[in-house]
Amino acid sequence: QLLARRLGATPTDVDAALRLIRSLKPRPGERPVDSENEAVVPDLIARKINGRWRVQLNPSSTPGIGINRHYENLIGKASREDDSYLRGQLQEARWLIRNVEQRYTTIQRVAAAIVNRQQMFFEYGQVALRPLMLKEIADALEVHESTVSRATSNKYMITPRGIFEFKHFFSRELATDSGGSC
Repeated sequence: QLLARRLGATPTDVDAALRLIRSLKPRPGERPVDSENEAVVPDLIARKINGRWRVQLNPSSTPGIGINRHYENLIGKASREDDSYLRGQLQEARWLIRNVEQRYTTIQRVAAAIVNRQQMFFEYGQVALRPLMLKEIADALEVHESTVSRATSNKYMITPRGIFEFKHFFSRELATDSGGSC
């Protein structure tokens, strides 16, 4: 009641405010994330251009990283000791940028190979999805199967038929009694 008088509020309002404050979490990042309600930003866009299916990176999903030219130009003007340190940092930044670019190039190559092998799906929908293994894509791109697995993990593609996780395009082939597969 003392708090209510000091705030010029009713005891009911103070009780409601206290209930609200007690319901809040002081460390909201510690709670598990509900991935079911997570928004998906597609990494790639598949569309038909001039009668051929093409894949391109989604500009809103790729990081825009670069080296600030102003700071790069200051390196030569630094003291000898600082210059050496800064040149090392600049080299590491260039490696990071190159590795990120290489990663996105790999993701795009994998997506293009998937689209190439699943063209019937893109034309006719789910009924035309054919069996596809990670190994098939890895062999086509001449990379290890684990590279394809990493490149497709938690990656999404937007198509005229909707947004699909890369995993959607892969399935297991089952052998039939007659020697074929389904």
